[in-house]
Amino acid sequence: TALGAYDHAQMPFEKLVEALAPQRDPSRNPLFQVMFALQNAPTAALALQGTQCRRLPQQGGIAKFDLTLEIAESGDALSCVFEYATDLFDEATVECMAQDYRALLEAIVAESDRAVGHLPALTPAKHRQVPAGWNATAVDYPRDATLASLFEAQVARMADAVALVCDDTTLTYAELNAQANRVAHVLRGLEVGRDSMVGLYLERSVELVAGMLGILKAGGAWVPLDPTYPAARLAFMLNDTAAHVVLTQSSLMPALRGHAGRVICLDGEGSDADAHLLAAAPVVNPLPAAQPDDLAYVIYTSGSTGRPKGVMISHAAICNHMHWMLDTFGFSESDRIFQKTGICADASVWEFFAPLLSGGRMVLAAEGSQRDPAHLVRQIKAFGVTVMQVVPSLLKALLAEPGFAECRSLRQVFCGGEALDAAVAQAFFGQCSARLHNLYGPTEAAIDATWWTCDPDDRRPIPIGRPIANMQAHVLDAAQQPVPVGVAGELYLDGAGLARGYLGRPDLTAEKFVAHPFSDVPGARLYRTGDRVRWREDGCIEFLNRVDHQIKLRGFRIEPGEIEAALLGLPGIRDAVAAMREDRPGDARLVAYVVTEDGNPDGIDLRAQLERILPAHMVPSAIVALKALPLTAHGKLDRAALPAPASGAAPDDCVAPRTPAEQTLASIWCDILGLPDVGIRQNFFDLGGHSLLAVQLVNRLRRTFSCDVPLRIVFDSPTIERMAAACRSLLEGIAAVHEPDMNDAPVLTPSERHRVPVEWNATRVDYPRDATLASMFEMQAARTPDALALVCGDATLCYAALDARANRIAHALRALGVGPDSMVGLHLERSLDLVAGMLGILKAGGACVPLDPAYPAARLAFMLDDIKAAVVLTQASLQPTLPAYGGRTLCVDDDAALALQPSCTPSPRAAADNLAYVIYTSGSTGRPKGVMVSHAAVCNRMHWLIDTFGIGPADAMLVQASINFDVSVGQLLACLFTGGRSVLALEHERADSAALVELTRAHEVSIWDLTPSMLRPMLDEPGVAACSALRHVFCGGEVLEPALARVFRERMRVPLHNIYGPTEAAIDATCWTCDDSAPGPIPIGRPIANTEVFVLDGQRQPVSVGVEGELYIGGAGLARGYL
Repeated sequence: TALGAYDHAQMPFEKLVEALAPQRDPSRNPLFQVMFALQNAPTAALALQGTQCRRLPQQGGIAKFDLTLEIAESGDALSCVFEYATDLFDEATVECMAQDYRALLEAIVAESDRAVGHLPALTPAKHRQVPAGWNATAVDYPRDATLASLFEAQVARMADAVALVCDDTTLTYAELNAQANRVAHVLRGLEVGRDSMVGLYLERSVELVAGMLGILKAGGAWVPLDPTYPAARLAFMLNDTAAHVVLTQSSLMPALRGHAGRVICLDGEGSDADAHLLAAAPVVNPLPAAQPDDLAYVIYTSGSTGRPKGVMISHAAICNHMHWMLDTFGFSESDRIFQKTGICADASVWEFFAPLLSGGRMVLAAEGSQRDPAHLVRQIKAFGVTVMQVVPSLLKALLAEPGFAECRSLRQVFCGGEALDAAVAQAFFGQCSARLHNLYGPTEAAIDATWWTCDPDDRRPIPIGRPIANMQAHVLDAAQQPVPVGVAGELYLDGAGLARGYLGRPDLTAEKFVAHPFSDVPGARLYRTGDRVRWREDGCIEFLNRVDHQIKLRGFRIEPGEIEAALLGLPGIRDAVAAMREDRPGDARLVAYVVTEDGNPDGIDLRAQLERILPAHMVPSAIVALKALPLTAHGKLDRAALPAPASGAAPDDCVAPRTPAEQTLASIWCDILGLPDVGIRQNFFDLGGHSLLAVQLVNRLRRTFSCDVPLRIVFDSPTIERMAAACRSLLEGIAAVHEPDMNDAPVLTPSERHRVPVEWNATRVDYPRDATLASMFEMQAARTPDALALVCGDATLCYAALDARANRIAHALRALGVGPDSMVGLHLERSLDLVAGMLGILKAGGACVPLDPAYPAARLAFMLDDIKAAVVLTQASLQPTLPAYGGRTLCVDDDAALALQPSCTPSPRAAADNLAYVIYTSGSTGRPKGVMVSHAAVCNRMHWLIDTFGIGPADAMLVQASINFDVSVGQLLACLFTGGRSVLALEHERADSAALVELTRAHEVSIWDLTPSMLRPMLDEPGVAACSALRHVFCGGEVLEPALARVFRERMRVPLHNIYGPTEAAIDATCWTCDDSAPGPIPIGRPIANTEVFVLDGQRQPVSVGVEGELYIGGAGLARGYL
């Protein structure tokens, strides 16, 4: 204490160091790092005859400690000097400390009768800045909205768009709304209304989403009930909420036999009565029931007293969060948002509603795959997921999964639930070009309260960021006074997102939701988070640790008291403590310590008993028996003295592997658990295993044994001896029972038969299959009419002007009889009219046939005759160069004639399977051949490009290719479908590397699509370094040599993609993003969305990996054929 320090003030420092004998460390002072020195010994004023004396500033030198504050009394004044280590503090930080300390001293003088702890520790300016300036988050949003009304508004806008994908099931917004309405009407008939709590006891399925929406539409609040929860916990939650209705599915109904309320089965396989009830219910929207202040959901979190507590969240609170998310992160109809978080975690809520309120698509992760990195990667690639949320520990596991780097559709990744380590973020940026956001928030603040977007170039610890819209954060000391920047305090939250409180727990609500000390609004509250944080100078908040012993592990908030209460309720347990340990860096796990009556607990048996009481995430990985719990000198529990679980085993367990299978398993266990050896009877969880390591173990087993090993095997057979037997039974069950005829034996191994034609071709991604190139452009023109669409030389066109000009051309073509599958020649110089003409043909329903003005007259004549063109679009200056043919010409630069045509959008004519263009390629017989490509084929390619690489309104693409090549279609239209800009190089610029680099710099081009022979000279241009807007570079049309790729990586800091595809496959069929890890030739990659590739021998049979064969392509991008 301070008094003790005064009592021993005369003890020499050297004696103190000698007596304590601290461990020496050359990087720091061994005893303390911060010193406060008060020089208050009486001293006579220095007086020299004939001389005036004044104090001079202390000269800087080498700091003895990290931070020193020395105060000297001088008459009635104090002189304060800070000395600091410049490696740890910058001058601005220390100046802030000095200002805050001065403010405290002035407050002491002004209010000497107040306790120091109740005095302000901030300057008046900072007091305004911290709670007010950094909390200026007010944003308006529809405060009368509910989740149900927001969803219904989206349904009205996009009824036929896909809303939900679950395995092989797809529902549109209208279909999902109809299902939810049936549920809502049934619930209304069962007297569910405002603030009625309805249990949601379903596995991951379409019915889960429809049930959740149905509860909201009925006016009730959903209560998620996880099917993996023990029966005792489910019974407690149902009793606590007094839920008189539970929605479930047939396979789960037996678990609800003891429930006194009504159980409704939604999957149609339960009772016939339920099926008839739902089938007879109306599909129209029920009349609105819930108000913004009514409950939307009640989610249970771990309770420190041993009882889970239900957090009550209103529509107003969650709608504020959803509006902030949609506005901040720009979710749209092009997004595929992964719903993978379990429904009992509140983070799942935004995964459900972000897609449904933005017009996007919810991709519901398959049951059991949520923590399996390999499964998740496959689903991300298969469904083109653009937005995903993970806890940092799962993100780390995903980064270790070989296929994660190929998840190029990802646009935004959100992390939360645990502290996000800067090293994990850096590893993420090394593999993924998506944005990474760090979210923070307790369940009591409607999911998230603060957020931070990570910067790849910032290596500092990652903060939890700033408050979200309409939320405020306060860092307060024990007296609930604001603390200065950099000083640790407890985080308090207030604002629109606060929960109503805890269900049926007014005492706990009053303890955690306290009166707002800085607000004049009656009833204003602050929520005490229990998290210890500090402000940074830039207004961001850094998370430090907890003020209590609450645990955050793999996205779950765990109160040790609930685990301890469960243990103490078991027979023979006298004392118990639960804690989180991280004995290996980055490998946190839950450990329990018990003192038993007989001193000999069975750890496995205790875990089995806990699994019947607690959710899986609360069951400790290891249970350690102690004779007594360690105590401090004051008789309190000494948590620092709790030992690490022993990695050794009892003598009976130390049996070495005996069979090849056991030896294989032992090697895998040692790799995953970081152990030198392991006995076949040692328990996986006692050795440090936990659920995330169990997932890694199962993935290794799947690769090793080439079969689908269930995750449950780790929990049911947690020793090598038992696991080897389980794997043996699994393999015997699927083994072939006969020998094949060698004449008919397949060339591929069983694993190759699955991997080569099936797994490597798992490219199915849904997209609007009724779209055409014209409809995609028209939708974008309606969204961004005033945005810049096209640049060519000094001329530009916005979307509205380009759309209007294309419409006039379309109407003129319609008048000349152009319709679906009509082939129209496009004989134009590179100009704005080239693009307007192409769009005009498409809008008229016809197909473009590029006719390069540079082509010889004989070739043009052949093409015109081959397509039987009824019309050719041209310019007055080019009309004389057209060969004679029997059709009509339309000059697009005849402004007077076009002005007579309407500028409105013509009614659609072409369907997705009609032709979009015919492009001629060289023929082996000497005659060019016209490749016929449909709208469906090229739209699939355009959706893949846009979704995979996140092309958006900020992008600009350089259009350098000749219109004779199909790559020009992608260059011209990709950005016009996303609100970006197409920058059309003039004819004399197309082959001029200096001119192309200047176009890139001047117009902030972000995407190049070039041949390697064109890329090479552009990299040598001096101005290439100034092309700072470049984001993606695509190479195709020729072999991309490793040497060129190396030069590119040395000079450019953007991804380089090698693309491959013949004209017959709608521009591109495969893609590969280059990296430094793969030596040798650069591959052409893997198939794009909805495309399959096969390497076949002369008999058209698949060849083995590494064996040469001919490449065959299939899928949505195939051309109709040759004209």
